[in-house]
Amino acid sequence: MRRVEVRALTHHTAVSPNGKTAIAVHSGAGGISVIDLDKMEVINTLQTGAWPNYAVFSGDGKNLYVSNAGKGTVSEIDTRSWQLVKNIEVGDEPEHMTISADNKFLYVANKAGGSVSVI
Repeated sequence: MRRVEVRALTHHTAVSPNGKTAIAVHSGAGGISVIDLDKMEVINTLQTGAWPNYAVFSGDGKNLYVSNAGKGTVSEIDTRSWQLVKNIEVGDEPEHMTISADNKFLYVANKAGGSVSVI
């Protein structure tokens, strides 16, 4: 077992489909840390929005989605450049997410709104 120091308390983690990258979601710090699992070091940090909660990779690993519970958005991140593509407005307090088996839809559970957004 090895440890990687990240910038803040980690609420959730996600691993890329190819197993080379991990994401640490920092709810209190408003963003994520990107970890290279071969080197076991942080290679990037990004701000996504207020109270990021959960992260999920697209099936092909080209995009990462981060739910921002305090902002009512989902951040779409290009994993080739680690740049924020856009913030997508969803319902109140988005939290857990999943990608459909055919990789066409992202389902977002909006805790406070009692709804599901389909992107």
